[in-house]
Amino acid sequence: MIPVLVKELRTRMRGWRTPAVLTAYLCALAAVCYMVLQNRLTSSAFNNLQATQIGIDLFNALAVLQMVLVIFVTPATTAAAISGERQRQTLDLLLVTRLTSIGITVGKLLAAISFDLLLIICSLPIFSLVFLFGGVGPDRVLEVFVLFIATVFCLGSIGLLVSVLTRRANSATVVTYVIALLMTLGLGLATAYLQLLNLNVGSGDKPLPLTAYLDPGFALATVLPNVDGGSVSGFSFDVWQINILADGAISVMCIGLAATLLRQHRA
Repeated sequence: MIPVLVKELRTRMRGWRTPAVLTAYLCALAAVCYMVLQNRLTSSAFNNLQATQIGIDLFNALAVLQMVLVIFVTPATTAAAISGERQRQTLDLLLVTRLTSIGITVGKLLAAISFDLLLIICSLPIFSLVFLFGGVGPDRVLEVFVLFIATVFCLGSIGLLVSVLTRRANSATVVTYVIALLMTLGLGLATAYLQLLNLNVGSGDKPLPLTAYLDPGFALATVLPNVDGGSVSGFSFDVWQINILADGAISVMCIGLAATLLRQHRA
């Protein structure tokens, strides 16, 4: 695993593309931050309640944009991990080494999502601006970032499995983007439809369909705060925790299946 990870990191982090994408990513977050502050700071004097609302609005806007960017960037970084090797006719050379199939799979995955994790970590200074206004504590920021990382691992594992199953990198990228779209917009539409049919799971004040617990966008909505300290969605705060567990289970299954398919190809 370590040799694959080191080799992939050297290949991916060299050149001008990595700093260029990182700069564009942070500029997008900074632009949203500027627009929110420009829109809300209309007067020179404001009270504590207004400052709290500004901090919450800024945090929610940055979190939504970051989730959209994570969903958009992750499939592109993982879909060509194995299919690219097959397309360059170097996969057989990799399989004849002493590395195990699970080592190759995990090394490829970590190398692929390392760039996505770098983007998330580098966005922390921008998110820290919300502490100037209040309304959002470090615990809520940590929860949102844990959800980001879980989503990256889930989409990255799916992209890796698709990369093992397909022969060309372009095909793997398209299929992974389709699956990511189904896991976000598709599950959101399915949740709304199942709610209309009253096909909810569990009990409580606001039970939800099963699809809501698998949707990273819906999970994010349950974490985003409001002025009262609750969730802007009004649904249970535990939804995001179940979503993280589901992401972990999906990641483990995809990694295991990808390693099994590689082992069969090696045999």
